[in-house]
Amino acid sequence: MSLKEKNKNLLEGSLWRNILMFTLPIVLSGMLQLVFNAADLIVVGKFDRVHGSLAQAAIGSTGSMINLIVCVFLGISIGVNVVIARLIGAKQFEHLKTAVQTAMFIGVIAGVMIAVFGYIFTKPLLHLIQTEESVMPFAVDYLRIYFIGAPFSMIYNFGSAIMRAWGDTKRPTIYLTIGGIANVILNLFAVIVLGLGVKGVAIATTTSNLIACVLIIIRLIKTDEPIKLHIKDIKINSHWLTQILALGLPAGVQGVCFSLSNVIIQSAVNSFGDPHITAGNGNAANVENFIYIAINSFSQAAVTFTSQSVGAKNFKHVKKILYTTLMLVGIVGVTLSSAVCIFREPLMELYSSNADDIKAGMSRLVVICMAYFICGFMDVATGAIRGMGNSTVPMIIALIGACGMRIAWVYTVFSSWHTTTSLYISYPISWVVTFLALFTFATYYRKRLERKEIERQKTCLNKESE
Repeated sequence: MSLKEKNKNLLEGSLWRNILMFTLPIVLSGMLQLVFNAADLIVVGKFDRVHGSLAQAAIGSTGSMINLIVCVFLGISIGVNVVIARLIGAKQFEHLKTAVQTAMFIGVIAGVMIAVFGYIFTKPLLHLIQTEESVMPFAVDYLRIYFIGAPFSMIYNFGSAIMRAWGDTKRPTIYLTIGGIANVILNLFAVIVLGLGVKGVAIATTTSNLIACVLIIIRLIKTDEPIKLHIKDIKINSHWLTQILALGLPAGVQGVCFSLSNVIIQSAVNSFGDPHITAGNGNAANVENFIYIAINSFSQAAVTFTSQSVGAKNFKHVKKILYTTLMLVGIVGVTLSSAVCIFREPLMELYSSNADDIKAGMSRLVVICMAYFICGFMDVATGAIRGMGNSTVPMIIALIGACGMRIAWVYTVFSSWHTTTSLYISYPISWVVTFLALFTFATYYRKRLERKEIERQKTCLNKESE
């Protein structure tokens, strides 16, 4: 079988079908991961009879801080996806080996850096977001164990980025599913049988990441495809390191901008000094993540499809990819958001039996969920621009439109109108402004690339005629 036949050809056939077939495993993977992560909250909430609510608050309040730290490196994995997908689109298979080895080396280093930094600075980071003293011991335990397992998570994410660029989204889903099932089983055993509480769910999460990491490494080592991982040849290639960082670092900084704004929001939530608001907020955010994973999967599709199209110099296809992914993410976003709003009470009851926790969670869902499809538009436009090879402008737009607006909102509107509703409404407002700016630039930048390619072809023809 030829390389072309083995590679999932994303540039031919029905674009709608190709995007859906590419995206659905990512959606399933993300949904399963969130189900398994939700098990952390549900298990401690239902079965830790002594510290259930405090343990839930600890896990919920650490999410924004974890995202803040890992976002830079997850952004770099996006650079991996773009670089490798572009090489595939251009059929430059001879360069894939060094690019893959460099990408995985970066993943290892990223994981180690997160583990060391996160473990050492756990307490200062939690004080930074005004974590309640009653919650602090549980949050420290959870975060430190989580950071110990960070290398496993990073290696999995970088390996998954390589496989997505090749068009394989099914195997990473299978590996994550296996790890997630182990997570649920270990959660129940650690909390119910061993009575470890929040430490138990943290250990279970780390173990599940280890399992997924090992499985994806085995696949990359054993494959005969050009994305094969050669353990003995893992090293940094300066050229591909530069390419990956040039695209990935701005994406990482953009992720940090969003996470920083979320940390500030979390700090504002903590400022109420009510563990029930903190727990409800964390539970609602966990439910919202199910919507986000689904819509963000279309952003990943936009990155990969656009990158391959740019590599193949097919810029008209880039426009179709943008509009198709926007259409699909709108349909999925509205459908899921509506379902969550309708069933918000039973969803919150899954996480907690405490009436105050449930009420606090529902108040967040009502405000944020119905506008979540706009967040999907924003992510797809970002993915398309990154796929076209520009990560800097989306970073700047995110810094101003998302991070800047939310921070300004907290210190102006929220400080005067000190309610959770006034706090949560900052999300949809920032999404609208950021999407409009991103879409405008995406349209302009695609036309610019197309004009440059036409001029290049004309120049080549003139030289040949001479």
